[in-house]
Amino acid sequence: MRVLVTGASGYAGGIVADCLREHGMEVVTAGRAPSNDIRLDLSDPGSVARLALPHGLDACVHAAAMHEVACRAAPPLAYVVNVAGTRALLDACGRAGIARHAYVSTFHVFGQPAGRLDEGAAVAPANDYGLTHWQAEQLYTLAAQSQGASVDILRPANLFGLPAQWSGFDRWTLAPFDFCRQAVGEGRIVLHGQGLAMRNYLSVDHFARVLARRLTGPGTGVLHVAGADWRIRDLALLAASCATELLGRDVPVAFGAAMESPQAEYQFASRHEDAEGGDAHAAMAAFLLDTLAHLKESKS
Repeated sequence: MRVLVTGASGYAGGIVADCLREHGMEVVTAGRAPSNDIRLDLSDPGSVARLALPHGLDACVHAAAMHEVACRAAPPLAYVVNVAGTRALLDACGRAGIARHAYVSTFHVFGQPAGRLDEGAAVAPANDYGLTHWQAEQLYTLAAQSQGASVDILRPANLFGLPAQWSGFDRWTLAPFDFCRQAVGEGRIVLHGQGLAMRNYLSVDHFARVLARRLTGPGTGVLHVAGADWRIRDLALLAASCATELLGRDVPVAFGAAMESPQAEYQFASRHEDAEGGDAHAAMAAFLLDTLAHLKESKS
């Protein structure tokens, strides 16, 4: 297969692109970074709609989007990039004869998660990040219904894992990365509250493998890709333990006084795809140690 991948210079997109290559697929990258094969700027939907994509592409994996921090900083731009830009990309793909699509959405289309959240659960975004991804999902659903496109809409849980390359990596606000950065930079990890919130964490490598496998068959619509549940305080304590081991000095976790509202219990799950298996604790610890080692080397 010859696959167009948007966002290949980003976190998830970079891992996905590498995984597709490992599965014997030819990858053509599109994005704003000079390293991409095709210049693609989703903040200018007009230029995207006019884009002449090369013929012979079998599929498009759309992983480019404004992340949650950028959406909070510039909400109007989030709709331009994540929604209008996606609509324009679908136009360009249609003209190039691409009918197989995989869209990388997010678990965060569920703003206040509660109960069992499988593919049939009602979506209720609570911020611009979740809402723009849900609106983009609707564009792919419409393409499947009106144009006969073959579509997978993948909603991964919170991702962890090493990026394809550290150069240009900008996702340090994600909790596992943030805890490592605090440990090396500040010598401690600080939480605003008691860290009682639960999060489902999925390795980005596993997510990429699921996407690569599904891309070889017909699209089936929305698919959840789940990992293991972690309480934030437990994740912070594991990061501190790994940092203490690697740095050779005690790295404490400081809990804050912020009052945390009780959260509803929820289970992020799929009707079609088993949750990532294996030893979740060992996998997370290995990732944390590798990230800490990178930060330690960079600091020195």
